[in-house]
Amino acid sequence: MDPIHQLREGLRQLISTALEKARGRNLLSFDIIPDFVIEVPREEGHGDFATNIAMLLAKQARMAPRQIGEVIKDNIDLNLMPEVDKVEVAGAGFINFFLNHSWLYKLPAMVHNMGDEYGSSPRNNQKVQVEFVSANPTGNLHMGNARGGAIGDTLANALRFAGYDVEREFYINDAGNQIEVFAQSLEARYLQLMGAKIEFPDNGYAGQDVVDTVKNIIRDYKDTLLPMDSQERQQVVVQYALQEKLHYIKSTLEKFGIKYDVWFSELSL
Repeated sequence: MDPIHQLREGLRQLISTALEKARGRNLLSFDIIPDFVIEVPREEGHGDFATNIAMLLAKQARMAPRQIGEVIKDNIDLNLMPEVDKVEVAGAGFINFFLNHSWLYKLPAMVHNMGDEYGSSPRNNQKVQVEFVSANPTGNLHMGNARGGAIGDTLANALRFAGYDVEREFYINDAGNQIEVFAQSLEARYLQLMGAKIEFPDNGYAGQDVVDTVKNIIRDYKDTLLPMDSQERQQVVVQYALQEKLHYIKSTLEKFGIKYDVWFSELSL
């Protein structure tokens, strides 16, 4: 927790303790403590922090906010929070807190010691999944994937910094019609490179990257796929290609500084 957030929480507890003390002494009457704000005042002369709790309690306490503010002020024990030098009630009932200089002098060192974590929020026990890039494993990455990667990873970092438990997911589109067409394209290129006179699918993947993958398949399998029936052969070549493409995608994204927590296969659904 950064020192400013810690200070705000300390002030919140200090105010709550004063309210309970005032209620116990029959100085204030209320059922619940409302959710109040602790903020930096617009004007420097109004202290380092201020709260609107007195205005929020007016209806429950059936008192003027200014009067409530004075009661709260009188019941604040500054010994519980030595960072605070004095407390004042201003305007319609704002309670202003002035910090002592000794704490302010220590603040730069506290910030320095926190390093890159300064400004981050404490864990809020809320989970967020950020799914991004999720490029089709039928070809190479492109500039749109790079842009999506930068945006998605930045969003994940920002959410983690804000206190969320973030899970980065790459959704692998390894099922459906596009994979069937990919398998047909790989098979056709394999057979062509092995000397067969066949037509390439009209809607097939005709890029050079498919040819390069098929050359690797021929290097590893040679002509052993020729005796297979078409369905079995397509299964072999598409599994080979998917593994190759995913390895390329993973290594490229890692070079880009992106590491995923989950690689989820659509085929597993």
